[in-house]
Amino acid sequence: MMLVVAALVAATLGAASPASATVLPGFHQLMNRQSAECLDVTGAARYNGAEVRVWRCVGASNQLWQPVATSGSSLVQLQVQHTGKCLTIQGEAVRGANIVQDVCVGSSDQLWNITPAPDGWSEVRSLLQDVIGGSTVPMCLDKAGSDVTVWPCHSGWWQHWNSLG
Repeated sequence: MMLVVAALVAATLGAASPASATVLPGFHQLMNRQSAECLDVTGAARYNGAEVRVWRCVGASNQLWQPVATSGSSLVQLQVQHTGKCLTIQGEAVRGANIVQDVCVGSSDQLWNITPAPDGWSEVRSLLQDVIGGSTVPMCLDKAGSDVTVWPCHSGWWQHWNSLG
């Protein structure tokens, strides 16, 4: 049974702001709409900086992610079960920056807002933004081939995610 990622955000955070969703506690696979593959720490690696990609959904602990609420906001960290590390933008938050796992420290490159998309799926938006033509634009978790990156949000299927219970 599929639960929308947006449903991941309420039970943890309580009432959500209109721009964010609610989060259910516990670990869940996060499936990409375009590929029907899940967010996966490559090779179940345990080291800081290990690449996160999409891979066939198998329910292994390196594919199970838990939203961890941050104090006083609708932002969450996404923590992987097998290491307890968090989904992190590697290096500068520019379009195409890779996503890795790293020690959870609550830094801005680890903070995400689960935002409902109009079609029942959700976008995973970074706290960090990109600048295009002098304007700031939100950055979303994006599937690029088997890689997972951040890219300016555009509501394409490769930026839509669902939770598998």
